[in-house]
Amino acid sequence: MSDGGMTLHWLTAAVIAAAVLVGTARLLLWRRASRVDTPLWRLGALAGLQMTAAVLLYLTLNPPATVVGAAALRVVTPGQVAEAGPGEIPVALPESDAVDVVRVPDLATALRRFPEAQSIRVSGDGLPPRDQGALPVPLEYEPGPAPVGLVEFSSPSPVAPGAGFEAGGRVGTLASGVVELVDPADQVVARAPVEAGDQFQLTAYTRAAGLALFHLRLRDAQGDLVEEIAVPVETRDAAAIRMVVLAGAPNPEVRQVRRWAESVELDVSLQVDLGAGLRLGDAAPLTAAGLSEVDLLVIDDRRWETLPGASRAAVASAVRSGMGLLLRPTGPLGGETRRQWAALGVSLSGAGDAVAPPDESEALTRLDLTHDGSAAVSILLDDQEAVTASWSGLGLGRVGVITVVDTYALALTGRPEQHSRIWGAVVSALARADDQARPEIEGLAWSGRRVAVCDLQDEGRVIDPTRAAHSLIIDPGAGARRCAAWWPETAGWHVAVDDRDQPTPFYVHPADAASSLLRAADRQATLNMAAATPDADAHGQRRVAGSPWPWFTALLAVLALLWWLERRRPRQD
Repeated sequence: MSDGGMTLHWLTAAVIAAAVLVGTARLLLWRRASRVDTPLWRLGALAGLQMTAAVLLYLTLNPPATVVGAAALRVVTPGQVAEAGPGEIPVALPESDAVDVVRVPDLATALRRFPEAQSIRVSGDGLPPRDQGALPVPLEYEPGPAPVGLVEFSSPSPVAPGAGFEAGGRVGTLASGVVELVDPADQVVARAPVEAGDQFQLTAYTRAAGLALFHLRLRDAQGDLVEEIAVPVETRDAAAIRMVVLAGAPNPEVRQVRRWAESVELDVSLQVDLGAGLRLGDAAPLTAAGLSEVDLLVIDDRRWETLPGASRAAVASAVRSGMGLLLRPTGPLGGETRRQWAALGVSLSGAGDAVAPPDESEALTRLDLTHDGSAAVSILLDDQEAVTASWSGLGLGRVGVITVVDTYALALTGRPEQHSRIWGAVVSALARADDQARPEIEGLAWSGRRVAVCDLQDEGRVIDPTRAAHSLIIDPGAGARRCAAWWPETAGWHVAVDDRDQPTPFYVHPADAASSLLRAADRQATLNMAAATPDADAHGQRRVAGSPWPWFTALLAVLALLWWLERRRPRQD
């Protein structure tokens, strides 16, 4: 028993004992003040009944534990694979359509209704989130057939315009098939063959800011649809991202980069060094004040070599403060440039010569340069698995390098989507991080199932597709995450907002969408519960809280007798 429970027991006993003493004193004073000579036997009976009532009241409030025998609670869930056996008590949860079985609203109610249950046995799809938690008795779980469709799915994070996003997951027991990613225009933009248990990852790209619904479709070997789930994609407005491109000489690469940036609505500035002290393009002051407004600076080796020392120091300081920097070598690098870039965290090995693509290949030309160091994070790989773009951290910012020198050829040869993918990935990886804190949604959301909205401040609300606002109450036990639970009633786009007025759009899937994902999640959660529950009692018995009703009935009888005896007056001769 916990310290709080023990304190409550002692407090109850003390109050009852005080009541008995007061009642006995009252009887003595009443006898003394009464003109009738009350017999001592009557006074003793009244005192004894008062003490008996006090004991029965204590037992009613704190009934003694009883020992129950070995019984098992058989919980019927969808996908049930076994019927209740001898000594088992079958109950059905609301999700089950079983008949002729005691129905309960949840597992906790079943345990209270049947205290003799020594263990719980579940078979089928497992317990829903409502019943997932710590249990006082052992749990045995017999999983039903594994789902055929999707058993894992990762929804993409918000991306910048032109950047790529990834939708991945894992299939269940489907023997063979194909998974497709379909854009809002119902066009297949990515496809991959899959077999049972395979993991997959499909990539697509966005252009304009806003919300879009792609779809992930799983088909079998005959092309029939097995399962489909919406892929919500949030493309955050990137108009606030300011990108500055500095080039040491005119070339088609920087011109095409500028055209791409303007097409995805980036605030881009281009400055090209023409030689003889002349520069073409926008002004780009490389000072601490000027760079504090820049989110990504792109500079090639030629322009870097002409920068004065104060400008290089201002660039390094701006990166440490959060700005992104992309270094773009155009050929072999000098020793001083290599040392300066290494000081920024980009240590390059290799001669820097151009590596031509194989004959009749559509691959791009890259430089023989490798970003060394375990801290280097890859952004892009070519067909030979060589890293063509990577980054490493410097303070609060990132310094990246791209070794491909002719991405403009993609746009000129009818492949603008590939050009957009390359530069969208680079900008998304390097640009200054958004420091606006927003509410966060844990996992996927389904209509009718609990959703956790975290990272809230003092207040929070959810705006549903009808524009109705629903207040959120932060769970005091959520700790630093400051989460609130919410049960959406409708499917579609919702928005979570807190007192910082930073919105987080999220999509609520229909209750019947991708049922295999829900089944897989419930199966895994129930397996984890079974592994965490205590072992069964070796003697097949356990102690449970006793029923207060017998003691309460006896208390009413004693109180009735006490009332009658107090009210009865002896006849006077």
